[in-house]
Amino acid sequence: MACHDMANFGNGLSHSSHGNSGYSTKLNSSSEAPSSVWQHLQPHIRDAIMTLIDASSNTKCLPVKGVAIEKFSSDQFEKFSRLITRALRHVPEAFGIEMDRDGWVDLNQLAELLSSQSASCEQWSVATVAHLLAISNLNQRFQVSATHCRASYGHSTTSFQPTDVDCPEVPLYHGTNAATLLSIASVGLLPMRRRFIQLSTDLTYVRSLAELHGSQAGLIRVDPATAIRQGVQFFNTQTHVWLSTPIPPDCCEFVSATGK
Repeated sequence: MACHDMANFGNGLSHSSHGNSGYSTKLNSSSEAPSSVWQHLQPHIRDAIMTLIDASSNTKCLPVKGVAIEKFSSDQFEKFSRLITRALRHVPEAFGIEMDRDGWVDLNQLAELLSSQSASCEQWSVATVAHLLAISNLNQRFQVSATHCRASYGHSTTSFQPTDVDCPEVPLYHGTNAATLLSIASVGLLPMRRRFIQLSTDLTYVRSLAELHGSQAGLIRVDPATAIRQGVQFFNTQTHVWLSTPIPPDCCEFVSATGK
């Protein structure tokens, strides 16, 4: 089975296309240590990873030579997770990574990057990269197809210029610090250090972000239809997170922690 035939990598299958790569998959994750997460992955997810390993002899996938993520220390796991985040969200060009407009990068390039950063010169395979993405995929941060992967949101690189413009059918929420509410009431929501504003259909997720600010949390609800009439564009990431261009203040409704 060739890499490009792999699908149904996890329960949250999303059918966004990337060239001829077929399915794009949203991987479930856990905050557990990597050694225990591999054991808890559903059998069909582990099977898909092993399928990629088996397929490497018939593709350009790099061979596995000693990289065993389940044996990583927490520091090693953190090191490579941060490296992937920097490559997929912020400075792909600094690592020689080619990114298309929608944020997709070749898994082989990412495998080569991780191999170059391995202290013991281990060679990373596409399957091993997919394994790392699977167990570090808190809140659907990453998506992977048989040949490519991308960060779902959080980009600062100008290489990311998404094309999947869409109209959300439900209200979107944004969590912030209450100290910024006065500014938002004046100028609206701005991307700040990111390329786009991050909003979500998942109120529980947004509330958890807002609660990081303690008693100073603030929640904002946005009506997409109203915002679109004022020229705002929304981009579908195929997760619960939506991205948008700046949102005018009159499209922002301040709500309680319950979303009402």
